[in-house]
Amino acid sequence: MTPLRRNAAITIVLVVAALLVQTAAVARHGLFMADFRAFSCGAQAIVHAQDPYLVRSLAVCESSPSPPGFFRAPASTPVPTPLPPYAYALFIPLTLLPYPLAALLWMGILLVASAVSAHALARLAGIGRADAWALLAFALVGMSVPFGEIVPLVLAALCLAALALERGAIGTAAAWCALAAIEPHVALPALCALALWCPASRVWLLLAGLVLVALSGMLVGLPAMLSYLTAVLPAHALAELPRDTQFSLSWILWRFGAGDGLALRVGSLSYLMMLVVGVTAAGALARRWGRACVIVLLPASAVLLGGAFIHIGQMAVALPFVALALRYAVRGRWALQLALILLALPFQFVGREPSALFLAAALCGWLVWRFVRADAVFALRCALALVVLDAALMFAVVEWRPPAFAPVLPVQSIDPAFPQASWATMIRLQAAENGAAWLFKLPTWLALMTMLCVTAVEVQRARVGPSTEVSTRLVFAESAGNEP
Repeated sequence: MTPLRRNAAITIVLVVAALLVQTAAVARHGLFMADFRAFSCGAQAIVHAQDPYLVRSLAVCESSPSPPGFFRAPASTPVPTPLPPYAYALFIPLTLLPYPLAALLWMGILLVASAVSAHALARLAGIGRADAWALLAFALVGMSVPFGEIVPLVLAALCLAALALERGAIGTAAAWCALAAIEPHVALPALCALALWCPASRVWLLLAGLVLVALSGMLVGLPAMLSYLTAVLPAHALAELPRDTQFSLSWILWRFGAGDGLALRVGSLSYLMMLVVGVTAAGALARRWGRACVIVLLPASAVLLGGAFIHIGQMAVALPFVALALRYAVRGRWALQLALILLALPFQFVGREPSALFLAAALCGWLVWRFVRADAVFALRCALALVVLDAALMFAVVEWRPPAFAPVLPVQSIDPAFPQASWATMIRLQAAENGAAWLFKLPTWLALMTMLCVTAVEVQRARVGPSTEVSTRLVFAESAGNEP
């Protein structure tokens, strides 16, 4: 067997195993396609001319019977659907199908989006497609697909936008960034950077924005649009503040005793700061590396550190930029290698599922072999180190149980007409169970901070030295914005 086929075979085994192991774990807890269930019910509400953001529009649909393993929400606690109105256009066609069939079809769509992401990642970072799939095995396929989350679509759209920029197709890049706006807080930095550094994109971005606004108006009407911006988003940020899957600065502040309002305000301010930092650095770094794709990839990655509403599934968005940086960064390569592996292994999830842990250890060893050193003994030691680290963290979680800070939620702060009211109560009860669970987030935070530190060094070098690849064509204001 040739090395190429060997690599492909090993990667296929790892990706399929990650999907099966994670799907089995999710179904065992009755959470299979949980996010899709909420999105689908929101779309059904729109089809029946109802507001998708209200309890009365979601409760019956989400609590209706479903096959074993599929998610079914309690009638008293429907899952909120915080997507922007235009995003429901993706789900409305699926409401024509029986729910189990629609869920499986959506799962297939997410797998296709994951394949697009892997292909684009390989082209952007100059790595093999098998290696790109290995990076996304747990972080994207395992983390998002079993829940029916939209992250694979967002990552695919951002990667396609980056590829479009590389070939000078600015209008196409703007369109893909607009599609990524189904998760607005992830796509907004890329949209801002595109508008700043590629002036030819501004008309395209304006047209895309008008299309999204018009589509939202057609689907839910102006009152629901305004309610989404002024009431739903603040309520959802407050409800999700203590959630265990949060990686935001607001979550950290809340966990260590800050009040809800202060935590959200500081987190929101940090999001704006990281947006500015990411957008500003993208221009300098794109010129230094001679890669226009940085304009999209870096800002979307930068806002993952801090913020008020960042979840574990969104960490996969940073992988393309880290893989690209590993190719071009002059200093700190070892730090980028560490960041790449830590981001590819969503430790908070795999570290708490015994069946997933040993598969993650195998994936860790393989990633070390492919991206760090082709040394079997060294790769095995790294895999064992992952297991030892997990054992230490599990011991800390079980033995060290400091009281979790769980202030009483002010009931009047969330309108009971919104599902976020009952959702917030449930989240608070879950968050009070263990005050040491944040330890499992440390590897991911370390990866993000490492990524940004190396980026800062590269940006500083860009200001004092020449570009490393001056011969590579970079799309900026000089581009007329013509499609190829």
